[in-house]
Amino acid sequence: LIDDDSDGIVDNESGVAKYQNPSRLNCTTQSKPLDRSCNRIDDDHNGYIDDVHGWDFINNDNSTQAGELNPNGSGTAHGTMVAGVAAATGNNGKGLAGVDWNTKILPIQAIDDDSYGDTRSVGRAIYYAAAQGADVISISLGSDLSDEYVHEAVQAAIAAGSVVVAASGNDGCECILYPANYPEVVAVGALDNTNQRASFSSWGVNLDIMAPGTQISTSTWSSANPTSSYASSVSGTSFATPLVSGLVTRLKSLQSTATPLQLVAALTENTNRLTIPAATARDAKLGFGAIDAAKTVNRMITPRDTSLLYAFHPISRGDFLTPVSEVITPYAVHNCPDGTIGTTPVYDLIKPNSRFFSISSSEILKAMQTGYTSQLFTYACLQQPQDASVFVRSINLFSEFRNIFRPQQ
Repeated sequence: LIDDDSDGIVDNESGVAKYQNPSRLNCTTQSKPLDRSCNRIDDDHNGYIDDVHGWDFINNDNSTQAGELNPNGSGTAHGTMVAGVAAATGNNGKGLAGVDWNTKILPIQAIDDDSYGDTRSVGRAIYYAAAQGADVISISLGSDLSDEYVHEAVQAAIAAGSVVVAASGNDGCECILYPANYPEVVAVGALDNTNQRASFSSWGVNLDIMAPGTQISTSTWSSANPTSSYASSVSGTSFATPLVSGLVTRLKSLQSTATPLQLVAALTENTNRLTIPAATARDAKLGFGAIDAAKTVNRMITPRDTSLLYAFHPISRGDFLTPVSEVITPYAVHNCPDGTIGTTPVYDLIKPNSRFFSISSSEILKAMQTGYTSQLFTYACLQQPQDASVFVRSINLFSEFRNIFRPQQ
């Protein structure tokens, strides 16, 4: 009852078996009461049997339990450590607290106990998380190479309303791993304990944000102690990533109607700018700066004073080429007040007889694939759900910046 050769078909292999997969057994055989977790019925008709607690896309079963096939494998503790950083329960007198201990974790296994995974297991895991309605998909893994299937999964997840956050990598070079290196993904780098970029933290033009990533304390797992183990000093962009993911889930809890673009904007507009010059919006080694949880949370609960703002329009959020994706107010893109540095790139997309502006990375890439050329117009700020909607002036980008009275459709 294991897909030993990872071809998507269980038990089509030959040879001696050493392990029977307990998650494929029924309730009675597992000595469990009959319920939806083991009744061998696809109760929700999503194609996965008994996936009450997530899914394992390596072994194609409903158990995401660490160490089932190799308790001593290099990847057994990784998921537990990452989850602890993001959302370990707080105020319970045990261990430690994650960033957002009121959020829910959807456990998904995309790599095995020996740290092996492939683009199919990762891509299917992303699709599954989006289909389950995950607000944030946190990915502490990566590959040197881009993959179209994984990229399409990321785009589908964002279109479905998920924020995708991923680790930049630990190679310490201009070599961000995928999927973090996709423009749509929030790419996270690691800071050391002096608030400098950690020497191992990979960087590049698609880096978005930094977070502490050295000497992190978190929960862990071992076969000897699977329920109450802690790690006191782990390092890597894998652990910087859930700090960001946990902060984003907290933002979503404060403003449930905020879109992925708005959540990312709130995160990146309210950073500690570190050593980034004021005239530079984004730095290849530091992104838009380091997370500032207090400042970011305050942004989500405090309406922005719009009395001095200028709104830019028309700007697509993913609906010019494909009428889906982001739905935010028509005049949500504006100049930045009070010294705030804009972090939402507005691109001018052009080809003969057609032109539009967009803030959707997915749409921009699709436009370029169909013959548009793109150029960065500006970095802007985004309106949040709690902001007032009155602006002093609305600026039409075509008539006032491009001397065109209407876009050429």
